[in-house]
Amino acid sequence: MSKPSSAQLELSRRLLAQEESGETPPAVAAARAYQRLLRHLSPIVGTAGVQALFARSVKLSAVDHPCLSGLVGVVSKYDVNRNHAPQTSPAEELRAYLQRQEALSSDSVEMLFAHFCALLAAFIGDRLTAQVLEEAWRADSVSSPGKRNP
Repeated sequence: MSKPSSAQLELSRRLLAQEESGETPPAVAAARAYQRLLRHLSPIVGTAGVQALFARSVKLSAVDHPCLSGLVGVVSKYDVNRNHAPQTSPAEELRAYLQRQEALSSDSVEMLFAHFCALLAAFIGDRLTAQVLEEAWRADSVSSPGKRNP
């Protein structure tokens, strides 16, 4: 797969910016965004679908952002075909892993979510991807103003 388009990267930046409040570290913003993706896209593509898209996004992003390469193991713990579930949520695991990465930057996280946008767009198209993701962010801000889920 090629790199995400400039529109997909911009969408990623815009959505992640909405997760940042003040001095929010990129790891926290990423965890919030991933939790939001799981919550809003699981009814559409299934939890396994969201996790598979995210796992592929990790692999694609790690090529240019090696600080993300260890995420493959973190994401694979949440394989829905396994008999037991880990004690923590995928978003919490993501946050914990990313916070341990010294080389983590906003660019790394933006590229991770841009790849997610690009992969989702490969299935449902750019326009619908932007619409669905923007609605997910809008829905949470309308239903629970000021409340954030890590």
